[in-house]
Amino acid sequence: MKFKFELGTVLKVRRHHETNQKKVFGDAMRAVMNVEEEIAQRLRDMDIFSKQENPVSATPGAIEMRYAYLHGLHKQRFDLEKDLKKAREEAEKQRLKLVELHRKTKILENLEAKKKVAFVQEENRLEMLELNEIATIRFNRSRS
Repeated sequence: MKFKFELGTVLKVRRHHETNQKKVFGDAMRAVMNVEEEIAQRLRDMDIFSKQENPVSATPGAIEMRYAYLHGLHKQRFDLEKDLKKAREEAEKQRLKLVELHRKTKILENLEAKKKVAFVQEENRLEMLELNEIATIRFNRSRS
């Protein structure tokens, strides 16, 4: 007799959901990494810009534009920090969903493994009973 797990379709569906959630979590982590890279780029831009010397003969308009640009970089970085916080929160939420789905899948996989072991043991027990029966019949024939 072949082993058939009665909750096999449920396990299959849970594995599918877990796979989909892994993709969603991966997308969320990529979003976090993209925002982190943008922040790093803004920091590099600010570093490069702040290392440039202010020309002595710069006009007040040029100095004002320089500081407006620097202020814009700071504002972008601040906004990106907010985005990063949101992206991390979303990634954590997706991670927790993935952990829960993995836990549910693992429970069914463990149940399937236990049922399979019990099935094999029962098959072995029935085979042993059959072999004992055959041995008893042969023994009784040889005695008569």
